[in-house]
Amino acid sequence: MEEGKRCVSQGLDPFLQSFPDHLRRALKAFPCAGVHFNLFWLLGVLAMTKEYPIGGLLNFLDPKPAPPTEEEYFAAVGKLITGYAAAEQAVHTLARRLSKLTDAKARIIFGGLRIADLAERIRGLLRLSKASQKRISDIEACLSQLDRISEQRNRLAHRWVHYFDGRLVCSNVANAKTITATEVVFFELSQLEAMNSDCIAISYRLVQIGVKGGSKNTIKWVREPWRYIPAPPAPRQKRQKDPKSRQRQRLSSRQRREAALARKNQQ
Repeated sequence: MEEGKRCVSQGLDPFLQSFPDHLRRALKAFPCAGVHFNLFWLLGVLAMTKEYPIGGLLNFLDPKPAPPTEEEYFAAVGKLITGYAAAEQAVHTLARRLSKLTDAKARIIFGGLRIADLAERIRGLLRLSKASQKRISDIEACLSQLDRISEQRNRLAHRWVHYFDGRLVCSNVANAKTITATEVVFFELSQLEAMNSDCIAISYRLVQIGVKGGSKNTIKWVREPWRYIPAPPAPRQKRQKDPKSRQRQRLSSRQRREAALARKNQQ
């Protein structure tokens, strides 16, 4: 029993160092009547003290995980940028293959095209090809998901991005055409990792079009449902027009001239 008491005391000493002096002295002076009694008594004292209110006690019993650090967020942004670039290369490779042209001619036609324009060329080539509906659907799914990711990737690449309160904040406040057009978007670390994983899956699936074989585990992973699911767009409120402006729009040119002349005569 004495040995058990000594072990408990040694185990609690580092924890007690964080307590106020008066509470630490009270705990050490209290006779040790057993492991369970001491632990329950300790928790009861913590719950009743001002320094460790019940909320802090619950956090001690079930601590919340620390938010991702700034380094983790920007590392995920870097992986997303490079993952998206790999998916872009896969789209260019697919376009050249579907065209059935020589590599030199295909590069002249498709080189330098934006992904959105290149995707439309691929859809047109698929309509003229004898590809199965399953293959067409697979390619379309990849192009559509890449288009969703490109919107977020462009925000991260061309807007002001900074770390705040455990999240990544992206804003166009500096280059918006009007102050009402400013936009603030928050990114979670899980969203960045999901988009990067989808880019890797898209790259593999497009490059492997028409290619047999490959690792079963890899094929299973790239065929999983898309990991990144964009949030639904916020509903836009319709601007209510001023009734006077609608009335002015209904006036003919002759009526407007007569109204202007009447105002001038009144002056």
